[in-house]
Amino acid sequence: MKLAKLLHLAWEMPAYRQLMEKLKRLDSATTLVLDAAKPYLIAALYQDLRLPVLVVTAQPETSGKLREQISAWLGSDRVSLFPEADALPYQRVVSDSSTELERIQVLSALADHQPSTGPPLIIASALALMQKVTPHSDFTDAGHTIELGMSVEPIRLLGRWQAIGYRLENIVELPGTMSHRGGIVDIFPPTSELPARLEFLGNTIDSIRLFDTASQRSLKEVASVDIGPAKEPLAPSRLLTKDTILDYLPRQALLILDEPASIQKAMESLDTEANGLLRERLKRGELPRNPPRPYCTWQELKPEIDSRQSLSLTWGVAGGEPGQRLNFATAASYAGRLPAFIEKAKQLLGQKHRLILVSHQADRLSELLAEAGIAALPVTGLKQKPPPGSLTLVQGLLARGWIMNGDTHLFTDDEIFGFLKQRRLAKRHPVPRHRLLVDITPGDYVVHIEHGIARFAGVTTMSTNRIAREYLVLHYAAGDRLYVPTDQIDRVSRYIGAGDHSPVLSRLGAQEWTRTKQRARESVANVARELMALYAAREVVPGFAFSPDTVWQQELEASFPYVETPDQITVQKQVKEDMARAKPMDRLVCGEVGYGKTEV
Repeated sequence: MKLAKLLHLAWEMPAYRQLMEKLKRLDSATTLVLDAAKPYLIAALYQDLRLPVLVVTAQPETSGKLREQISAWLGSDRVSLFPEADALPYQRVVSDSSTELERIQVLSALADHQPSTGPPLIIASALALMQKVTPHSDFTDAGHTIELGMSVEPIRLLGRWQAIGYRLENIVELPGTMSHRGGIVDIFPPTSELPARLEFLGNTIDSIRLFDTASQRSLKEVASVDIGPAKEPLAPSRLLTKDTILDYLPRQALLILDEPASIQKAMESLDTEANGLLRERLKRGELPRNPPRPYCTWQELKPEIDSRQSLSLTWGVAGGEPGQRLNFATAASYAGRLPAFIEKAKQLLGQKHRLILVSHQADRLSELLAEAGIAALPVTGLKQKPPPGSLTLVQGLLARGWIMNGDTHLFTDDEIFGFLKQRRLAKRHPVPRHRLLVDITPGDYVVHIEHGIARFAGVTTMSTNRIAREYLVLHYAAGDRLYVPTDQIDRVSRYIGAGDHSPVLSRLGAQEWTRTKQRARESVANVARELMALYAAREVVPGFAFSPDTVWQQELEASFPYVETPDQITVQKQVKEDMARAKPMDRLVCGEVGYGKTEV
């Protein structure tokens, strides 16, 4: 869904033009605006000012929803969320690595902001704003660039990276990890889409290649790679400073406070709760007396906020400067009364008003409008600003609609149908693909693709021509032993056999494993022939071809309360295509519990 062209409509409001003039003079302002229109306003200001923007909300839930709604206007690649740490101050909770990586990526984007990459737009909650971070100078000093031809000892390089949060692993698959195999060093910076492989000739970097984490194969050569911190804090001094994300924000950036009074109240409430946790832990003797506070209070942050250019967004509160009340009004709700909605749409079009309908059921709406004599083909984005007197139907999802300037009406599923599909805001956790060295322990059985069944004995390091490399040690029958380089781990897999009995170890150099693989190939060929005969018979057996979807089918699908994931949409399309053919369907839908298999 691409709605950025609609952001230009804001200039038709005199109050918006006055606000822009004030912000371009780097003055602060207070603006009264409809709550439903806040994502639109923030997106328009970001697009027009072309400055870094930090938006602060009172609650973490609001931050996540606001990011989702602003992304609908600008695109998800333009908006970042600065998540709060997983635990409240003084709580003993293990931090989630994905949360820490998100925080590092945001701090890196602010610390290393380049005009060519576009200004960052960050959303943060009051708790995330309060929490202390690594001092800005320490964070920037920790970053460095590795270039082709640079002379440096690999061990010294690994030590430097370990000091800034990188974990040493056997294989690099996740951001924030590194590995060392002889003259090869791999590293995955959190700010990079791909990890880098450094190949040394002595102490000189002979090549730098980006590689794929799944196959571990090189993709392309590069001349340099930027390395930034992989973890926070970098030093205990973090707690002794008062650095927050505000200290990473450039001075010319715009700070937007969504309901400042609510933000202040949330910070004071969090401070009270944290002090209660502190007293309990001090009473149990779990903390030393007068420990440094890991967050800043509202009183400490207020002078920094007041010294910056800020925009306060309020709703339902009297005050503000004259002319700063933006002309947004609440869109009428029809709650499924479609005849009344269509009649109102005709009336507004006759008055040369501009209508934009953003619906997850755009196809169904298009049919209903066509029956009423209104032509509206669904689109996924806008290439130009809609003219007055037009109706634009967009396939997509927005939370709520509004009326702008009295003549531009935005309606969503919430106003039209009376309900809104919910997105699953599940956090993605990076998971490594190659888990062999984690899943097996010495003594377990494994299979080498070329040498057969062996017993895993562990990992050892050996040197050849003064180059140290790590090897998997595999024990075979008759005391045979095989050393497999860890960069060839994809050739080794866990043994999975039927029954509880132990497998017979293969013998290196013998033909036994070759004959076993040949018997397996012959067995697979027999199964393939049986399947071909089965499917040949299915091709000539007639099946029932279902008719295309009707409005009733679309209404049933619309009753599903969640937004379908891309995988669900793909499977639905494939199932419907199978059902429309005049031959029996042969498809299995797989998925974890609670992921909508029944609805599909």
